Amino acid sequence: MTTARAALDEQLELVWFRQIVERGPDAIVVIDSDGRIILVNRQTEHLFDYPRSELLGELVEILVPEQFRKGHGIFRDAYFGEPKVREMGAGLELSGRRKDGTEFPIEISLSPLDTERGLFAAAAIRDATQRRKAQRQFRNLLEAAPDAMVIIDSVGDIALVNAQAVRMFGYQREAMVGHKVEMLIPQRLRNAHAGHRDHYFTGPKVREMGAGLELSGRRKDGSEFPIEISLSPLETDDGMFATAAVRDITDRKLAERTLTEYARTLEASNVQLEQFAYVASHDLQAPLRNIVGFNELLQRKLGPALDGDDQELFGIIDECARRMQALIDGLLELSRVNQTKLVHQPVELQQIVDNACLQLQSTLTEAGATVTTASLPKVTGDESLLTQLLQNLIGNAIKFQPAGAKPCVHISASPTTAGRQQIQVKDNGIGIDAQQLDSVFTMFRRLHTSDDYAGTGIGLSICQKIVELHGGSIWAESEPGAGTSFFFDLPTMF
Repeated sequence: MTTARAALDEQLELVWFRQIVERGPDAIVVIDSDGRIILVNRQTEHLFDYPRSELLGELVEILVPEQFRKGHGIFRDAYFGEPKVREMGAGLELSGRRKDGTEFPIEISLSPLDTERGLFAAAAIRDATQRRKAQRQFRNLLEAAPDAMVIIDSVGDIALVNAQAVRMFGYQREAMVGHKVEMLIPQRLRNAHAGHRDHYFTGPKVREMGAGLELSGRRKDGSEFPIEISLSPLETDDGMFATAAVRDITDRKLAERTLTEYARTLEASNVQLEQFAYVASHDLQAPLRNIVGFNELLQRKLGPALDGDDQELFGIIDECARRMQALIDGLLELSRVNQTKLVHQPVELQQIVDNACLQLQSTLTEAGATVTTASLPKVTGDESLLTQLLQNLIGNAIKFQPAGAKPCVHISASPTTAGRQQIQVKDNGIGIDAQQLDSVFTMFRRLHTSDDYAGTGIGLSICQKIVELHGGSIWAESEPGAGTSFFFDLPTMF
């Protein structure tokens, strides 16, 4: 009874085993110690295109390409000498052979089956065609990448590199693959990097290129160079990997240093130039006053002896001296603006307009001008400089008018998306040709002769400087005969 029960249990176990094998997703081939096939499932028939009857009892090498059969027999015998589980895709490039002779890439996992009838081996076989194709595509993509690509596993070993990495670091591909990634990092940074690397794998995520870190790479010859790295986790059937895109930024760092040095030199030159302009302008004041004074004294002394031509010459001297005086005053004013330390405070823009109009009261009255405003906001800025800004713009609007016209100036404001206010100063003056709009802020740039309209060509340069000191920009829109609108932006007071 006991023997019959054991036989029944064995038969049930065999049926159970066969059902599991039939339902498995992979092709299953069970062989004995002589290498003969004793069991296959339906997936094996589909994969190798053999009917089951033609496989059972045959050597397993029937499923192996002819050129590999002899070697496969040796490996098979060695496996039965030391049987153990070998996982799917354990780093071997294997191929299978169908009944029609076609070959295809496969992956195999092996498991020993120790039974009362002896030792067997079960092979789970998977068609790796699509996986190999995806791997080739991935490798091609990797090779085409513009940056050096280094892929490491969770313990920091380099699994894959591309040609750009070979060129960048000076190592042959085989000298990098399988070694710790720290070989590409300066010696003094390796211990810290290993800690960072382990920390990354505990919570892998994408880190963009140049994420605020000062990093260095190390070439085979020991030379170091600045790099940027972007990291991306890569989850595969073989585990978690990290893909590092490495970029040599030596040229950029050199350009940044050059630019910084240039900016420092330019700043020093600007300071010296401003000091020179201030000193030169200041020192020219006294000689010019003397020229004007002596010209008037000489004119009075000669008096009746002067004829009309003489009077005209004295007038030209006086006009030239006064024009020079106006230029010097403009340069001094620009120097003072450049050297002004801004006092940022909340100011009512309407109050700024009122202050500017008060300064221009006599000019406004003489020209019969009107200045109107919309509801103006509170802004942040230097009250004195902003008053000068509006004074210059309103003064320009009054000056550049057709003969006999009554100047009208309207000032309005609108918020911008950057949390600032855009101010518009619109007039009904003679306007500006579109081709000259970009040059109106150039120092000493005059669009009209002094006989037509007085001025030095410095006023709008001062306006531009004041706006820039407040972190903004200024521009003009105009059409000849249709007036001009000047726009500038100021920070809003919250």
